[in-house]
Amino acid sequence: MADEVASLPYKEILEGISHYEQGREPSIGQSVYFISKEKEILFHMYDDRGCIIHSKDKEKLRDLYVKFNEWIVNYYREYFDSVFKEV
Repeated sequence: MADEVASLPYKEILEGISHYEQGREPSIGQSVYFISKEKEILFHMYDDRGCIIHSKDKEKLRDLYVKFNEWIVNYYREYFDSVFKEV
C-alpha cells in the first residue's frame, strides 16, 4: 500500500488545489478527497486556506490534533479543544 501512495502525485494535487482560487497554474477546481481505509481518516483540502480532516472516531484524529495544534484557526480552537479535552 505504501508504494501506491508514494506513486500518487499528492504534492502536485495539493499545489493545484491551492492555486485554483489564485488563478495560478497548474490548478485543480474539482473537489479531491484522500481516504485512508487503514487509518479511517478522510482528508479534503478545500483551497489555499485550509483543509478538513474527518473520522468517525475522534481518537483516530488525536495525534493530528496534538501535532498540528498551532495550525487550528482561532475561530475553531474552542470547539476542537472541547472535543479533545481529557475528562
